[in-house]
Amino acid sequence: HAAGGGTVSLPDTTITLTSALTMYNSVRLIGVNPRLTYTASNFIPDQGWYLAGGTVFVGNATYSGGAYGVGTCQYDSTFAAIVFQDTDITTGVHQPLTNVEIANIGFRGFTSAISTGGMNNPGIWYSNIHDLYIADCSDFGAKFVNTCHSYYSRIYVNSCKVGGILFGSYADRNTTALGGSGTTGFFG
Repeated sequence: HAAGGGTVSLPDTTITLTSALTMYNSVRLIGVNPRLTYTASNFIPDQGWYLAGGTVFVGNATYSGGAYGVGTCQYDSTFAAIVFQDTDITTGVHQPLTNVEIANIGFRGFTSAISTGGMNNPGIWYSNIHDLYIADCSDFGAKFVNTCHSYYSRIYVNSCKVGGILFGSYADRNTTALGGSGTTGFFG
């Protein structure tokens, strides 16, 4: 929460979001690791799966055939699941999101699962983002812009329209100090 952090333990269930969640410094958002079901016709590792349990955030995308896991995503979602300062700024200096952990969560049917940082706007710093399962986003599965000294691991992306994971450095002036981050285990 905004006053000083803490851990939000999410249940083993599907949670429908009607708008984006905003993260705050020193907050841990921890779910129950999602379970995957693989389609019988797809024998390519890390592809052809859908979320079948655990903590799953669901956005407002629709599916032809009427059902997730049965129909094709229409990529018509209108918001990201988790956002922090994902807009461009031209004046002033904003503070980054620091000391957060986002873990063990599935996402489906958003523009992006996570969208942080923007032009001259810092994103996530000194944080740990891991064990995320992202499907059916209309943009990149996740966008980490102007990130610094953070660790990203085991992020799985499936069927996102634009691409998997975007790491970017967007600055037209010296307002961000980038680097020092680590990545491992990306799939998608």
